[in-house]
Amino acid sequence: WTGQSMASQIAMITDLYFSTPDTGFVFGGTNANIQFAHAKILRTVDGGATWTTVYESARPFEIIWKAHFPTHDAGYATVLSYAPNTLERFVAKTSDGGLNWSDLPLTGNGAKAFGVGFLTENTGWVGCDNSIYETSDGGQNWTPINVGQYVNKIRVLDDIAYGIGVRIYKMTPTLSGSAEQNEAPLRLLAWPNPANDTINVKFHLEKPSSVVIQLLDSKGNRLLETLPAPRDAGKHTETLASGTLRAGSYFLLVKADGQILGQVNMIVQNKP
Repeated sequence: WTGQSMASQIAMITDLYFSTPDTGFVFGGTNANIQFAHAKILRTVDGGATWTTVYESARPFEIIWKAHFPTHDAGYATVLSYAPNTLERFVAKTSDGGLNWSDLPLTGNGAKAFGVGFLTENTGWVGCDNSIYETSDGGQNWTPINVGQYVNKIRVLDDIAYGIGVRIYKMTPTLSGSAEQNEAPLRLLAWPNPANDTINVKFHLEKPSSVVIQLLDSKGNRLLETLPAPRDAGKHTETLASGTLRAGSYFLLVKADGQILGQVNMIVQNKP
């Protein structure tokens, strides 16, 4: 191990992430004194020899606390704020592999944002001092979940998220696509819910099977149905186009070799 001083570019380092041996990021703040600190992200493409600023907040009393990249392009970082005169809190997001970052509103209640973890590019959680906040649309909207205080770190492994705070938390996706403490193994997940033009369907097969996905109305009429398709054992993600449906409640079914693998109650909104 060798050390490298970065005091001239970032005074406080709280997290780091490398996507390749040469390309990576450090997260933290511009000043060790929080009242003068601004949240900052640096990027390197030469293994740490040089660093470039890719994000710096304009607000004092802020540092980046934790970050997570669920995909190569999508990344999220919590902006931890101790600002005394404002209640707005933010999450920084990149959609181009960390070249550019922008602020997304998290809460307006002054919560302090700590850990972050994402199941997919759009579905994930931020741990705050008062609750865990969940999004299913890439951070455009956040919903508090009544579990978890001071969740400092969130780690996602396969389909399970673990968090540490005042307790240790284990979160698995439920059939509605939200997260809760649940020991049942994942068989079927559909999101976003409510849905608009598309529905993402994730399922697990114990053995190779012919898979059909159906969307039914409340009377059992098949409004959408995919052609039977062979799938190997393991996890799969499919996208179902729902843009032709009117607003309402529907049932999404996944069948494997003619047997129902799972069912999700879906809400479709914003349709004519």
